[in-house]
Amino acid sequence: MKLHSMLVPLALLTVAASAQTTVYSTNFSSGALRTSGSTYNTGDWTLASTKNTLGGSGSGSASLSGSGLSFGMASTTSGFVETQTRFTDSPITLTNINDYVQLKIAFTNNAKVVGGTASTSSSIAIGLFDTGGSGNRPAIGLQTSGLTTTTSSAYATGNAANWEGYSGRITPSSGTNQIYTRPLQSGIGTTSANQEVLYNNVGGGAYNNPAGVQLGTATSTLSLLTDGQKYNATLKISLTNSNEYTVLFSLADSSNNEIQSISKLATNTTFISGLSFDGLAFGYRNNSSPGQATGLTLTSVEVTNYSAVPEPANVATLIGLAGLAAVGLRRKHKA
Repeated sequence: MKLHSMLVPLALLTVAASAQTTVYSTNFSSGALRTSGSTYNTGDWTLASTKNTLGGSGSGSASLSGSGLSFGMASTTSGFVETQTRFTDSPITLTNINDYVQLKIAFTNNAKVVGGTASTSSSIAIGLFDTGGSGNRPAIGLQTSGLTTTTSSAYATGNAANWEGYSGRITPSSGTNQIYTRPLQSGIGTTSANQEVLYNNVGGGAYNNPAGVQLGTATSTLSLLTDGQKYNATLKISLTNSNEYTVLFSLADSSNNEIQSISKLATNTTFISGLSFDGLAFGYRNNSSPGQATGLTLTSVEVTNYSAVPEPANVATLIGLAGLAAVGLRRKHKA
């Protein structure tokens, strides 16, 4: 038996053992949008906003149905809205080099999200987080101007105040694209802004207790998004060194042709060790003059996890094959 005859199956098994797994996927035919009450199940969605959250055209009511999760804001010159969910009870941990977690969201831009009269301060935002446990579900009841700077809020602690991870935002052309940390909101502040997870210190209602640390910026070249068009937003966090994440946020058209992206390294003070990802958020900020109604519909959400380590059964197989190869070599030398 020749050694090279064993190397091919060994290599094939090593490749096959590294796999991408779909951890969470929805087209909104199940789950619920929670806007009141106390019931929350993993995979349910909530809304939080500095304005009154309406439907996906900026009018009517926000809704979740088989056609998607629709939300928006009435005409305003400034405001932001986001949806949050704890998507799994089995958090994703990036343990080995090249492991990654990836969030992909397909949405339809119904009404002037990063479009119309949007300024360079408008943006699409996305994030992946470690919720810290099943007790830290998203807060219910923040969809009607719930994110404020009013002190002694009932939402000052718990829920998403305990989320930590990474967020990013992409702006219209000549604006500033950014990726930053979202730390635990454990300072002395007592406002409901502690429940916000995407809009690092942009103003009233955004988290800043403490504020996140910026991984980096890039000047946007993105044209305004088109009403009625479908887009894909992807956030990918990869463990690229023992104390380093690569965080990539990209925006693509419905054919997955990339139209804008930003990728930055989380190292040193921006590397948050020990994260296990089980929470996500997506939203947008409208900053326009004159004001405009805005809204979108999420049509699908998928979270995948890539692990570069062979499964235990495959490891045993590899060891067995390596043993056979060694026996073959010994027999060849004795012959």
